[in-house]
This record gives sequence, structure tokens and C-alpha cells, in this order.
Amino acid sequence: MKKILLVVGDINLSIKLAQLCLSAEISEIDEISSCAAALERVEENHYDLIVCDDFLADGSTDAVICKIRISNPNCPILAFSNDYVARSCMWERGCESVVAPNAVEASLKKMLASLN
Repeated sequence: MKKILLVVGDINLSIKLAQLCLSAEISEIDEISSCAAALERVEENHYDLIVCDDFLADGSTDAVICKIRISNPNCPILAFSNDYVARSCMWERGCESVVAPNAVEASLKKMLASLN
């Protein structure tokens, strides 16, 4: 079954995650580097998994996470941040997994396995 991943964050992260996804039957990776673009994509497309970086040039991902929960409440979200308060907010907004950046790869592997 084909799966689509949305990555909201920096391009270096996207490259690392893409390598992990190749072995997990992810058919498409949509890479977004701004909150505004992410909000548009979430309204227009279906995603099987979303990975969100908390810090983006045009703001926080809070609005993106809230919008996802409205339009697709069952879509798993992996969010990450260096900031403890930001991680708490992401958790409260409904992310399935909220971690520090150094734990993203391990958490993504677990979430990808659960999609199969």
C-alpha cells in the first residue's frame, strides 16, 4: 500500500528521513519548509504520516498541527523541538510522538512500522 509522508521542516532533515522511508514503502515525500505552505498542503492532500519541526522561518508549527487535527484527526504526527515548552504544546495539540531532534530517526522508524 502506498503511503505519503509530509515533512514540515528543514531540507537536511528531509534527506535523512527520505533515506529511512525508502525501506518503509513510502511512495511519496512532500517537503515543505514553511508553515504557510504546510497549511495549504494539509488542506489539499491526504498524508499517512506528518513530521513537523517546531522552528520554521515563518513561525511555529502550532497552527499546522491544529489544522491537521481539524482536517485529518487520525493522521499520525511526529513533532520535534529542542525546547521543552514547545514539545509540551505539541503534545497537547495532539501529536502522537513529540521528541528532541536527536530522537527523530528512532521515533520515525517506530511510527513507520506501525503504518504497515
